[in-house]
Amino acid sequence: MKKRILAILLALAMAFSVFALTACNGDEVIPPDDQIEDTTTPPPDTNDDNGDTEDPPPPPPEIEVGAMTEVGTLRSETLIVEYQFRPGNPGRFNPHMAGTSRGTGVHQFMWSHLYEINTSRGEQFPEIAADFPTSNEDFTVHTLPIREGMYWSDGMPITAHDVAYTFNLILTNEEHVHHASYNALLESVEATSDFEVTLVTNDPFPRIAQRFGVVLWGREMVIAPKHIFEAMENPVMDEFSDPVTSTAWVVHSFDPDGAWIRLDLREDWERSTTAVVMREVYGITDPPAARHIWMRSIGDDTARQMALINNEVDAMVEFTPEMMRFVTERNPNIEGWYGPYFPWGTSDDPCSKGLTFNAGVAPFDNPLMRWGLVLAIDFDEASMAVFEGIGRSSPLPFLTITGAAQEIYLRPMLPWLEALTVDPGDGGPPIPVWDGGYADRMAEIQRARGIDIPNDRATLDGMFGLGTWRYDPEGAMRLFEAAGLELRGDDWFFEGEPFVINMIAMADAEVQAGRTVLAAADQFRKFGFNVNVEEQISATWIDNNELGHFDITGSWPTMFVTQDIAADLQAGGWWVYEYPPIGESHHPGNMMRFGTPEIAAIVLEKQTIPPEDPRTFELAMEFLKLVTEEMPWVGFHGGIKFCPINTTYWTNWPSAENNYDGPWWWWSCFKYIAWQLQPTT
Repeated sequence: MKKRILAILLALAMAFSVFALTACNGDEVIPPDDQIEDTTTPPPDTNDDNGDTEDPPPPPPEIEVGAMTEVGTLRSETLIVEYQFRPGNPGRFNPHMAGTSRGTGVHQFMWSHLYEINTSRGEQFPEIAADFPTSNEDFTVHTLPIREGMYWSDGMPITAHDVAYTFNLILTNEEHVHHASYNALLESVEATSDFEVTLVTNDPFPRIAQRFGVVLWGREMVIAPKHIFEAMENPVMDEFSDPVTSTAWVVHSFDPDGAWIRLDLREDWERSTTAVVMREVYGITDPPAARHIWMRSIGDDTARQMALINNEVDAMVEFTPEMMRFVTERNPNIEGWYGPYFPWGTSDDPCSKGLTFNAGVAPFDNPLMRWGLVLAIDFDEASMAVFEGIGRSSPLPFLTITGAAQEIYLRPMLPWLEALTVDPGDGGPPIPVWDGGYADRMAEIQRARGIDIPNDRATLDGMFGLGTWRYDPEGAMRLFEAAGLELRGDDWFFEGEPFVINMIAMADAEVQAGRTVLAAADQFRKFGFNVNVEEQISATWIDNNELGHFDITGSWPTMFVTQDIAADLQAGGWWVYEYPPIGESHHPGNMMRFGTPEIAAIVLEKQTIPPEDPRTFELAMEFLKLVTEEMPWVGFHGGIKFCPINTTYWTNWPSAENNYDGPWWWWSCFKYIAWQLQPTT
């Protein structure tokens, strides 16, 4: 049985880990290099040497009543949202075809899942499913009720037959990218009535809703219209450029060069999946005010900033602090998560950023070496170098410290963390490692910069976190020597050879991750290490992570959305503790090439226990403590996303004060946010 569980976990994790990594990237596939927008360009420089503004731009244009968009819609009825990535295959709207760029409006406004997620509450809710699954005693037979009263945009009802067809499409079509992982888990799927589906799993599996519903950015289990797909010659190779949709919107037109997609509200919007969920989950019966959705590519960073300032777009996917400062100073209607002022961005993106140590390479295979590097980092300085000190500290080696995770896991761990020490074994006293004063220090640093930071504890904890790891050069020196390093004059040696730390970072996306690597490299050089940093295009970076060609990389193997972290552990490959040699592929979720039998046993036990069982929380805490002691990955900040919105035309955006969901315009849950937006006039 254990071998069978391992096989299932491997197949599922390989599929989910790719999804999880790219989820925080914002799309299902990383586009070719020439299609990736550069998010690192600084804003135009309008300051002279004295800090005074020269020739500020004119005020933004006022609302023009009756104004039309370039795609022929009333501006006052049109929600304009930026793509994160311009699609390389315009008109490919089939979510089951490899290479479909789903974050361009495809999974936000065309398709539905069995279960969706509200990230602020950290809760899944049924979407096409009517309720959560019921299972037999050994969790091998699972019954899914399907909502009644939902219709495809061509007027056909959505039923259990569509759901069963979609599962079996994946199970039987070898060209589907999830064919192997589904067959490893599922024995059969059948529509036992018009509104009930029965799943039979090969082995006990208590997490059907997590596995086949949205827990992060989206999910491959997108329900397809059986009456359309079964008529296709090959449903996973048909682009479906004139799609029938399940949501409240339909595709009106799109640019053949990929610059934009226009979606319009269905005439029968009240029969869509979105409308039924809004009524039954949110209690909202009115139609959305956004009758048109215009998803578009804006251009380079200068064009993006000016489009936002000039009210030509309502929501952008990702800025930097420098860009946020520039646009908020020039248009009073532009805001971030915290409004038009510092710190602008949210720290609740589920993928925190930090440093991955390659445990397959000496001396990084030694936890004393890893802890030495952690204590060699002045986190105050490093934090300022990343995003000007913006962001909630997320130091644990696995868990992303979102606001929810901070209260559910980190705060209860504080007594243990405050007592945690690392013993170099040199006869000296053990080294304490926890620093609970980071938030107060960072608040003072920001106040000294002229930024108004509140004094209350809850706000400071939310902005900056509950603590991080100590900066302790003396302790770091003891740990390095215990790990076998030797300082000769100004140079470090290991096993008689000059010691060099080779670090890699993604150069063309994920600005926070890249800056984290550069900030850490500066800290290590300050300590006297010879550090080589190579910034690589995404494809090269991914290959080198997979093959282990690095000492330290800026990957993000952490997550957190729901209290039950079983799916996150599965995706991260934490049940694997034996790895092939450097240069050979391994489990794609675990760039660290790290594991222990004790940690693996916890993960395997957790997979067999239902999410609501109190034992799942106990196992999670055991796991967090064990992996923290080993420190294979150190976190800097939670995932910080600067996703500006413009309130000139639309209000009631989610924010820190109006926290009904997260600012995830590229996630599948955006359709429920868009529905709740209200016109300004």
